[in-house]
Amino acid sequence: KVVWDRLQRRPEAEELHFASIRGGKIPGTHVLAFDSDADTIELSHVVRSRATFALGALQAA
Repeated sequence: KVVWDRLQRRPEAEELHFASIRGGKIPGTHVLAFDSDADTIELSHVVRSRATFALGALQAA
């Protein structure tokens, strides 16, 4: 079972929980995190300029 949005409880064992949160002043930091009681694994992508997004949009058009 996939659950999204912020939870006010711990996810159940059979649930895969994900959330997307926008915040901060950095133009584009994206983090994919797998979290457990034992450890956290993170993969991150940091954009230094919003021009990157504009260039990608132009190339896709």
